[in-house]
Amino acid sequence: MEQAKTREKVRVRVKVKKGPSLGVKLMSSVLIIGALSASYWLLTQKPPATANTAPTRLSDEQHYSSERAIVLPADDGVHGARTERWAYRGLLQDQDGKRYMLQLGIQLTEVGLRQTRFYLSLQDLQTGQIINRQQQVTGLASQAGVNGFAFQHEGWKIGGEDRQHLLAVQERGLTLKLQLQDSHNAMIHQLPSSPYPGLLQAQGSARIHLYSRPSMHTQGELALEGRTLRLSGGMWFDHLWGDINSGDESWTWINLDLGEQGQLLVFDWKGANNTPLLRFASWQQEGRLIPLEGDRVSLTPLERPGSWSLRLDQQTWQLQSNTPPIDTELSGQGREQLGQFVLVNTPPGGHGLFEIHHARQASTAKPAARP
Repeated sequence: MEQAKTREKVRVRVKVKKGPSLGVKLMSSVLIIGALSASYWLLTQKPPATANTAPTRLSDEQHYSSERAIVLPADDGVHGARTERWAYRGLLQDQDGKRYMLQLGIQLTEVGLRQTRFYLSLQDLQTGQIINRQQQVTGLASQAGVNGFAFQHEGWKIGGEDRQHLLAVQERGLTLKLQLQDSHNAMIHQLPSSPYPGLLQAQGSARIHLYSRPSMHTQGELALEGRTLRLSGGMWFDHLWGDINSGDESWTWINLDLGEQGQLLVFDWKGANNTPLLRFASWQQEGRLIPLEGDRVSLTPLERPGSWSLRLDQQTWQLQSNTPPIDTELSGQGREQLGQFVLVNTPPGGHGLFEIHHARQASTAKPAARP
């Protein structure tokens, strides 16, 4: 699908007179080609290419620096930022064709004492049954090597390096083991205003690093209530680190699988008192990243509960959820992190996960997405 954007045609007219040498003709051709290439780049307004050809190691100084591009697989690991997340979201299917939405991840916070939080939420999309498992540890429950990450605490073991990840959870009657494999390069998010691939500048001095693996082939087993389910499907992996304060700030996060039309991430980050910090979308089509930011992206709750209108430039899609939201935040906290499985009801169609993180509401009504 082409970007919904009118591009002015660039025409270069060249008047060739008799007499120039072959060398002059060749030089003229080179200049013409160069002018056309430069004009096309300016019109498309695409960021520089983000091929994963970076070195596999970083010095300690480079690793903890916030003023640089993402380097993989070295940046798979821990960075010591205020907030860092390794998040998996996806749609899995068992041997009988039943579908499940899985949210699983790790969140590190460095506000006051360092905390490592493990969370898992599994929703049966046939019955609506929700299973939650969580653990929180003071300190860093990580055994990372030079590259990659490896978190382990009691029955939780979550790790990965580059394109291969392993998720294992054994907690209160639930045993989950999944292997994830990515056959594509990572989706390194970059906006026209980004100084480096993967570095996103918000209002003020706040900034984050973010990359994704939106199409990780997943297979494994789930043992629960005396049954063993063979699971397969696709998971979306996001790794974010930076200046997010999960205590005072809020965000809306959307991951969508649009089938042949690619993958889409939408992120709307707000500070204290609902102050806008950063709103952008990354749309990946056949390895090409289309970035949109600011007023080119909007999200509006509709009258029907669990439905939203998502606009990217001149294109508008309707998102609809028919399942209750899942709170993956720790119970007793002043925050809630609500995730819902959503369908794209307008072409090109698709499905994904809608996540809202904000102050816990006094009522139990379904939250409305913030524009």
